[in-house]
Order: sequence, then structure tokens, then C-alpha cells
Amino acid sequence: WKTPYTESYNLDIQKEAGKGWMLDVGYAGGSSKHQAGVIDINQVKPGVAQAAGLMPASGVYSGSLSAARQLNALRPYKGFTEIGQIAPIFRSNYNGLQTSLNKHFGETSAIGVFYTWSKDLTSNQSDRSTGTMYTYCVECDYGRAALDRKQMFTANYIYDTPWFHNDKVSGQVLGGWSLSGILTVNSGLPFTAFGSST
Repeated sequence: WKTPYTESYNLDIQKEAGKGWMLDVGYAGGSSKHQAGVIDINQVKPGVAQAAGLMPASGVYSGSLSAARQLNALRPYKGFTEIGQIAPIFRSNYNGLQTSLNKHFGETSAIGVFYTWSKDLTSNQSDRSTGTMYTYCVECDYGRAALDRKQMFTANYIYDTPWFHNDKVSGQVLGGWSLSGILTVNSGLPFTAFGSST
């Protein structure tokens, strides 16, 4: 067993961009090693089912009860089906460009714009709820993480209305209001296409 660990690194630069605008540009990255996940330690080795005649060269494994029994005899631990084992053999990494532009207007009004361009890759899509598809090549499952969004844009604002601030009577009802909003736009999440043959 190896202890999982994560390394994080970042670089950030802030600069006033004239007339109270604050520009922030940063890089954030991380790398995780020895992440825990599930593997099938009793998976039939590549080519064994075909060599035993359970799967024709140009066909698909039938999945019948008879074929399953024959297949179980070819597994590393004979007579058993899948055996899930938690193993610390997976990895992931994240790299992202993070930018923001902010400005305050007066004491209570402000606007902010944020943009992130990133990539999140992993060889294990979840902790232990799903296993690797091919035990003999964990890196074959390496790709975009299920939560990876390549591009994210967010804008927000708050505007303090200037009406009736100094009016003692109508200011209690008509004054002190603010307008605010948040806009978020993301690129889509990755997905895995599945197919079947009968």
C-alpha cells in the first residue's frame, strides 16, 4: 500500500488596471498520486477467452451461463468471478488559467468578471463506486475527469440605487434598495459513449 498524496502549485499576479479596476491573472495546478480505486484482480488476461474458443476472432463474447462457467476456469483465481480490490494505483492532475477583473463604484456598488480555462485529467473517475474497465492497463482509462469543465465564465454586479437616500420619510420605503445579478456560462461536462451488441 502507498499513501495517496497531492502536490499543489500556483502563481498569481495582481495589477491595478486604471481608474480602480483590479486585474488578477493566475495559474493553479495540482497533481495527485497513488489515489485509491477499485480494480478487478480476477479479470481474465487479454487473449485468453479467444484462445479458449469462448469468443470468435470477429465476434463478441456471448455472456451465456455456459460461457461464464468456462471463463471462470480461466481467471487467475479459478472458480470465482470478479474480485474487487482497493488499490492506490491511480493518478490525476489539474491545470488552470484563472483570471478576474473587478471594480468598486462608491462604497457599495461593484462589478466582477471571472474566467477560467482549465483541464482536469484522471485515470479513475470516482473513488470506489466504479472500477477500472481494464485491470491490465489502468492508464488506458486516463482522460478527462467527470467534473472537468474546460471553460467557465462568471460575471456579477451589485448596484446601490441612489434614490431617496437622504429623505427621512420616503427613504424608509423607497431608499436603500440594491440591484444585483450573477451570470454563469460553462462548457459542457465530458461523457462516455456506451454501445452494446446482441
